[in-house]
Amino acid sequence: MPFGNYKTLGEALGALQIRETTEAFVEPTPVALSDYFRSELEITLRDFDVSCSEFAVCENLLFPVLREAIKAHTSVLGVWSHVSLSHGDKLLGSPDYTIARRSPLSARVMGTPLAMIMEAKKNDFDAGWGQCLAAMRAVQDVNGEPGRVVYGCATDGFTWRFGKLVGQTFAHHPQDYSLTRLDELFGALHHVLELCKRQVLTPAAAA
Repeated sequence: MPFGNYKTLGEALGALQIRETTEAFVEPTPVALSDYFRSELEITLRDFDVSCSEFAVCENLLFPVLREAIKAHTSVLGVWSHVSLSHGDKLLGSPDYTIARRSPLSARVMGTPLAMIMEAKKNDFDAGWGQCLAAMRAVQDVNGEPGRVVYGCATDGFTWRFGKLVGQTFAHHPQDYSLTRLDELFGALHHVLELCKRQVLTPAAAA
């Protein structure tokens, strides 16, 4: 069924027959953040209701942070907001954000392979991970290579949690990252995006 219909992580794990485990795979690396970005984020948090809805979380917190983090990786990676994923004639659903290889055709064209799915959920990480995992599994079909790693992130804009799917095994990174510890969060994002870049640059396995 479309991945947006999964209400909990347990529901997605059972329906998709995916095994859950824990693996520490995120290794934050130092990143220099601009004073301009810090100032704009401070204004956003001070003067706007940033979490009144999932759309507000996406627009006020998730995309600005993601946009800043991916700047160093745009020679290889692109980010697409609320773009539907399909496999053949089957519509799979629309993740909040998809990170994939940049197409040489245009910034408008989502390249393959797809590397990461990000889901924003207002105070409901169980539903967020259920939908994120189902989308990650769908990406395996889109890529046509189940052996590739697909990364995922569930966030309410303030707390960020990472996972990865390899074959039929889903691994949580055991540590959360917080918007209140901005440098650590960006260090984690930088490392995960480096993993995504490495993944999309890996040649496809021979058939």
